[in-house]
Amino acid sequence: MYGGNTYSQLEGVAMGSPISPIVADIVMQKALQQILTTGERPLRIDFIRKYVDDLLLAVHKDDVCRILEIFNAFHTRIQFTMEIEEQGTLAYLDLRIHRMEGGQMYTTWYSKPCASHRMLNYTNLAPDMQQK
Repeated sequence: MYGGNTYSQLEGVAMGSPISPIVADIVMQKALQQILTTGERPLRIDFIRKYVDDLLLAVHKDDVCRILEIFNAFHTRIQFTMEIEEQGTLAYLDLRIHRMEGGQMYTTWYSKPCASHRMLNYTNLAPDMQQK
């Protein structure tokens, strides 16, 4: 309910539901298995890292647009977005990955521009830890 109106979610799993990350992980695993084992021309992927529904892929520069098309063809209701490395860096989760000459990589902490940078006291969410 929002603003006095009742809404019904017809597709997917509600954000914030305890089962959401589990379902997202299962769907992503199925997508990866299907996409990586089918196709007329093999994809040139150096590595893939997955965390729930976030993927980090290193692909050949000629396959970048093709990869997005293939992933977006997996299911009509699931559409992927893509960020491409700029000036040797790429944000992934809470990291900024830096690629150096020679292929070495290092990471630094990253937060989105909209981040509040507020820290919560862990006892705020743990009622059994609070003083009585």
